[in-house]
Amino acid sequence: MPAALDEGHLRKDLEKAGHRVRSVGTREELDSALDTGSYDLVFTDFKSAPSVETEAKGASSKPTVLPTLFNPSDADLAAATKEYHCVVKAPGSQKDYLAVVNEAMAIRAKELKAEKQR
Repeated sequence: MPAALDEGHLRKDLEKAGHRVRSVGTREELDSALDTGSYDLVFTDFKSAPSVETEAKGASSKPTVLPTLFNPSDADLAAATKEYHCVVKAPGSQKDYLAVVNEAMAIRAKELKAEKQR
């Protein structure tokens, strides 16, 4: 994931658009961040996405997990897109990153609204 954040300019582009980015390097740091903070989205590499998604569902803010692929093959990108609706491909343009973030946030808002109506 660090390659996508730094080499792919994902971090810079997200911050430039006004998003706050917090990075964690270990599972313990992720657990601590989820326990103490409120997050809308969690970016993670595709291979870690299932376990991160399980942890995110247990957090009070229940952030949406966005699998992120750095220089993916067409097959890897297709597999990720099939499994997850929103996927970040890095490197990419700021417009591409923000389009995925906006789509994920729109889906999140609909899910939260539906959950409140239950």
